Amino acid sequence: MVILNAGVYEKPKKAIALCEEQFKEYRDTWRGRQAKFIQAWLNLVVENFEEAHKHFQELVEVYNEQDDPRIQAYIQSCERGMR
Repeated sequence: MVILNAGVYEKPKKAIALCEEQFKEYRDTWRGRQAKFIQAWLNLVVENFEEAHKHFQELVEVYNEQDDPRIQAYIQSCERGMR
């Protein structure tokens, strides 16, 4: 559903909302982690840098991802976009 809404149906807001629902439902699982990452990444893709930054930061806090260089690169990209 997320991929369909983000791509084929061109409704990224709906896809982002679906990610939030998945995150709330599966917060303490791999599925929850993936939902939060996709939510952050989709916000970055549509250049909603502040929301993307917020969700990447939450990913770091909830899933202890502060040492992942890829996540840090996404956070830096958000920060550049917010300038």
